[in-house]
Amino acid sequence: SSCVVPQLKKHGDVPRYLSKNSPLLPMADPRADPSAAAVSSTSTNLVAAPLCEESAYIASCDPKPTVHFTGDWDSNPLLHERVCCHAVIRLIHVDPKDGVFTARVKCHWAFRMQNTQDNSEVLLRGVPGIRIPAVTTTVEESRVWKDVTATEEERKTNHNTVYWKGTSTFLLEGYKIFHMQNFPFDRHVINLENIDFVWRPEKESADYYKSMKVVILTTDLVTVLPEWGTCGAFVKPIKPTDFSEYAQTFNWQLRIERMEWFYIRQVFWLSYLMTIVSVTPLAIPNKEEHLGSRLGVFGSGMLTLVSFKYSVADHLPCVP
Repeated sequence: SSCVVPQLKKHGDVPRYLSKNSPLLPMADPRADPSAAAVSSTSTNLVAAPLCEESAYIASCDPKPTVHFTGDWDSNPLLHERVCCHAVIRLIHVDPKDGVFTARVKCHWAFRMQNTQDNSEVLLRGVPGIRIPAVTTTVEESRVWKDVTATEEERKTNHNTVYWKGTSTFLLEGYKIFHMQNFPFDRHVINLENIDFVWRPEKESADYYKSMKVVILTTDLVTVLPEWGTCGAFVKPIKPTDFSEYAQTFNWQLRIERMEWFYIRQVFWLSYLMTIVSVTPLAIPNKEEHLGSRLGVFGSGMLTLVSFKYSVADHLPCVP
């Protein structure tokens, strides 16, 4: 099924993010930027929810881009090779002590090409990829394939053009200075800086032979870490200067925040409980026969707090 691009918000509206449990639409649920206009599709099966204008880029060219590149995008050869990308970014490791982070990025691609009836198109086209000089990027998988859906209603490839789909998986490892003055209520922005969308001969190739023309780029930022939450990803086109037709280079900024209740429940509450239990001997009568019991409970409570401190030290950041 197809999805439709939502009505864009006016510039200055308060950004709103999708809830963490909101479902992902097939391929991409296009998200609008302030300069774009409303885009419609021929399908009305899905209704898109209001999305944050900062988390996506949609070219404001004419005709307006759609996810499956139908209409003029199918018949006009000048509009071929334009790419739609939906990126799912998963944070799998954040270490404020060492100042490192690790993320997995899975990109879902869609584009149209002229139907040349040639079986070697994949070799000529290459595979999509991204270049991020600011971090160490490992390409785990990158491939594309033709959409050869059997039923006529769902078929997007025709005698004029071929509808391509693809997927790429990247592992990103980078460094960042985490400022912990507001722990455990701290928030951080992981700036991936410039990201170039390119065509590579092979997925392991360090060089590329052509820049990609991206007309739709949507992102979803999630985390598998229980102590961290996400506030969405900021997407900004950089190159070319006039990005109304398409963009080739973007800036990604990942916004994360610490789940403060994780530490309140697991650290602070337990330490307070042990402290309260340790002072209960104050209720024991202050007599010589009870002196040993009182000192034993005081000592046990102190040793328990010290051992608890060292056991959770590896999970707590260095706070100035």
